[in-house]
Amino acid sequence: MKKTITFALILLLNSFCLPQYKNNPNFSGGLGLVFPGTRLESYKTGINFNADFQIPFSKTLGLRIDLQYSSLPLDAKNTEGGRFNLLSFCPNLTVGTIFIETMNGSASLYGFGGFGFFFPSTTDLKTPLGTIRGESAELRFGANLGIRGIFKLKNNNLGFFDELGVKIYDQGKADAASITYFNIGVSYFLKK
Repeated sequence: MKKTITFALILLLNSFCLPQYKNNPNFSGGLGLVFPGTRLESYKTGINFNADFQIPFSKTLGLRIDLQYSSLPLDAKNTEGGRFNLLSFCPNLTVGTIFIETMNGSASLYGFGGFGFFFPSTTDLKTPLGTIRGESAELRFGANLGIRGIFKLKNNNLGFFDELGVKIYDQGKADAASITYFNIGVSYFLKK
């Protein structure tokens, strides 16, 4: 156990010395799956769309502005509608990285986290007994945390990414809900 903790600590400290991006600011967009978490157990796996803009400040720190839309269908029989939707806007700090230069480009892995604005809502639910009105979007506050791997093609402005993250937001009355998402997508770097 001590060896694992020591190795993790050395890797974390070393990541602050490795370049986060040999590249420049980039736009990314992708899609993927979103999985229900705390307080959303009555929903099934849904879809997730994201768009972000990232600006590296230094070799180990950067800022990422993140816009995501998630939609999960209700896990119920004899009903129609009732989808859970979540729109989120989060400024994230990107920290450290593992950077590898290859013949075809460069690959990096970094962590990110931040606080932002969340707008959860549900659509109307139609049942055999009638319609239950959905809840309109209300401003909530929450956090975003995850890890992204990105591969930038050599001598090109394009790259590809995959990302795993979790979003946790306030539901009011000292209650929180969460989702986990996995996205893949394309990145466009402003300079080669």
